[in-house]
Amino acid sequence: MSSPLVASAAYILFHYVLDDYRRPPRFWESDIYKKRRPNSLVLELKSQELSGHYKNFMRMSSSNFEYLYNLILPAIQKQDTRFRKAISAQDKLALTLRFLADQIYPKSQAIINGLKDNVKLPNNPQEWLKIADAFDELWNFPHCIGAVDGKHVVLQAPVNSGTEFYNYKGNFSIVLFILADANYQIKFVDVGC
Repeated sequence: MSSPLVASAAYILFHYVLDDYRRPPRFWESDIYKKRRPNSLVLELKSQELSGHYKNFMRMSSSNFEYLYNLILPAIQKQDTRFRKAISAQDKLALTLRFLADQIYPKSQAIINGLKDNVKLPNNPQEWLKIADAFDELWNFPHCIGAVDGKHVVLQAPVNSGTEFYNYKGNFSIVLFILADANYQIKFVDVGC
């Protein structure tokens, strides 16, 4: 083998090795994840609440998070053992909410149990059956207990709201969610969730 060929091969090898060594990372990671101590995810996020990072991660305000956390704390809290420290209940809830926000997945029973008193729907089976009978009689749609729809209500951006009300359609809006019975009577409304 000739020396120019060996020198060329060595140059190419060193060039690729050094180039790979100097290449920046291929994925981005926020500073709060790099500096995070164990069981401090929520504390780190709260420190960045003004930047919008908290709401982007949780998909809710800190006051709503605290309300939900206090409702379900007994169901998700674990004790430390001699072998390892338990993940904090706040971090468990934060990661669960993030996971549920990122993809459709079966809901956590603790969240459902915690929020069941906030939903003001018919209180007994007879009221539900009455709604189902109306859907069957008026619309020939059996076993239906409600019609659900949501709408982006366009609004002028509130002062200092940043991108909080900015939607995928390219304007500012707030979501209106409604559950109605067969006679167009509204049974449940939620705005801005």
